[in-house]
Parts: sequence; structure tokens; C-alpha cells
Amino acid sequence: LKLSTQLHFSFLSCNNASTEHISILHLCYELVSVSHADAIKNQPEETTKTMSQVRFWTDQLKKAHMVRYGQLGQNLEVVRAILKHTRLILRNSDGWFLAENKFI
Repeated sequence: LKLSTQLHFSFLSCNNASTEHISILHLCYELVSVSHADAIKNQPEETTKTMSQVRFWTDQLKKAHMVRYGQLGQNLEVVRAILKHTRLILRNSDGWFLAENKFI
């Protein structure tokens, strides 16, 4: 997560809405989600910290998608649909073939 976070801040400064950056954001979100699920089971006192991390990465994903998809990014439901779509394509080895719409 530390390395991915550093990559995120690098992309944020130069190419906020690139495909690579969105892929890193999905990775970070998945990593903190696993950490949060683990905290719920094993360390309940840590859930406040891990939940704030989940919120942070969710917000970063949303912002990058809103920048990338312009007017489409103004509608929260569309942003959610695009988030699911890009996650399917970028986080699965056969994601391109699983996607109904062939765009990134």
C-alpha cells in the first residue's frame, strides 16, 4: 500500500485521470478494503482508522473518474457504473473480454 500510495501521488501531480492511475487507485482501494475487513474481524479498535482509509481511496477513485469522464462524471450513478466498469477491466486478467462495453 505504501508503494501504491507513492505512485498515486506521482500520478496525481502529472496525469490524474490516466488509465494507469485509475488502475493504481483500484488496487489501493482493494488493499484497504481487505485491511478493513481484517480489522473488523480481528482488531475492532482499528476499524475507525481503516474506514477512513476506505473513504479516502473511494473519494480518490471518484475524483479521478469525474476528471476523466467530464460531463459523465457529474452524475454520481454514472460515476458508480464507470467505477465498476473500469475495475472489471483493469483488475481482471480477462476483464476486457468480460466487459459489455469495450472502452476504458
